[in-house]
Amino acid sequence: MNRLSLLSLFMLSVLAGNALAKEEAVRSERKGKRVIRQEDIPFTIKCPGEYTLGEDINFDKVGAAITVSSNDVKLHLKTFSITTSTSGSVGILVTNPSGETVSEVTIQSDAISNSSESSIGSGILLLNTNKVLIDNVFIENYLNNLDIQNSSDVRVLNSQFLNGSSAGANVSGSTNVVFEGCVFNDNLNGINFNSASQDCSVFNCSFPNSGSTNLFAAEINGLIIENSTFSNTGDTNQSNLVQLGDTTNTAANNVIVRNSTFTNLSTTNTFPEGLDIQNGSGFLIESCVFLNNNVNQPFDSDLSGIHFGGAGASVFGVTVRNCVIQGPAIDGIYPDIGSSNGLVEHCVAAGSLKDGILANGTNNTTIQYNTAVSCGINGIALGQGSSSCAVLNNVSSGNGNDGIFIQGAIPQQFPASSENLVQFNATFSNGNFGIEDQGDNDRIFSNTAYNNTAGNYFVAANTPLNAPGDATTAGANLNA
Repeated sequence: MNRLSLLSLFMLSVLAGNALAKEEAVRSERKGKRVIRQEDIPFTIKCPGEYTLGEDINFDKVGAAITVSSNDVKLHLKTFSITTSTSGSVGILVTNPSGETVSEVTIQSDAISNSSESSIGSGILLLNTNKVLIDNVFIENYLNNLDIQNSSDVRVLNSQFLNGSSAGANVSGSTNVVFEGCVFNDNLNGINFNSASQDCSVFNCSFPNSGSTNLFAAEINGLIIENSTFSNTGDTNQSNLVQLGDTTNTAANNVIVRNSTFTNLSTTNTFPEGLDIQNGSGFLIESCVFLNNNVNQPFDSDLSGIHFGGAGASVFGVTVRNCVIQGPAIDGIYPDIGSSNGLVEHCVAAGSLKDGILANGTNNTTIQYNTAVSCGINGIALGQGSSSCAVLNNVSSGNGNDGIFIQGAIPQQFPASSENLVQFNATFSNGNFGIEDQGDNDRIFSNTAYNNTAGNYFVAANTPLNAPGDATTAGANLNA
């Protein structure tokens, strides 16, 4: 065979090999097995299967670097990263242009970051998705590092979200979104829950610092926060560490906060409250620790470790149980105007600048089996027209003013507190009275008061003490 024939055969074999390679590539694409490289970007995943990055990706256009529009997709970034550099761009978008739900998607590993001067856009954006797993990702410098909209059954595990100009993670109109083992640091808000989201959870997450609120649940029905830490390291403009509901007619309902720690001991940022509940119903705050510092704030701000209610608020059914509130917050636990049917029990409030437990303008709230010690003014106080409240079986000791104080009327401001029950409490070693009542028609009996500086009791003349109970004269049921 001559040299020309050999060359022809070689060329034919090369062409055949190329054809087979192309056919294999098409076959792999149909199977959904693809290594995504820079030359493929922007890339849309239209077929089920497994996809990986083959190198670091840079995206400098408007839109999404990678779009997932198919069901049953696993996208693994491996050790590579996606960097976007145009305002409004998205690292990974999961959506179907037809509006159908995209299901069974996994996104795993490594970093997505924005390098543009503008932080508009998202690292990962989920639109109308179901059964999505996001695991071990690091996202930074977007408007919302993770944006979950109109989606359900989303799990976010072992991931970090840094420096989001709006939120580390934004959850809008979504159901059953779970964050577990995640870190949210230096975002404006760590997590935002809004637009009627429901049945979401935050487990074992850390919120070291934020520009505003670590976790803000403006509108949600069903939220569990457990074994998480919320703290502030010095931003003087920061708002509350956690806020539930908003006075702009959005509510958080059926919320459990358990076994978590709220810390603001910064010497420069002394403004935030630990947990602020502004609107909604059905709250359980249990076995949490609050360490707050408000030393540089005006006393009349009444900032607190736990605050529910306030001007314009509507809060029903808050239970605070087995919590420790350590000053110097201005107040430890603060049921406020607009709140009702609250329960504060088995808590310790110590070292508050003003009152350990301050109930102002609240109705039908029970304060029982608590310990209030070493507070600047009162251990327990009812004020600003609080009514039908019960103060039962508490210990109030070593406070600067009264062990238990009930406020009278202040003309043109608010009526006297009234129809309250004070029973079975022990008040001792306080700087003024053990129990001081300036309210109307309160019932005070079967308490123990001793070793209080100004006297063990002071009861206003207009407060009858003859029913119920066997006391027929003011203070007769108090043990001197």
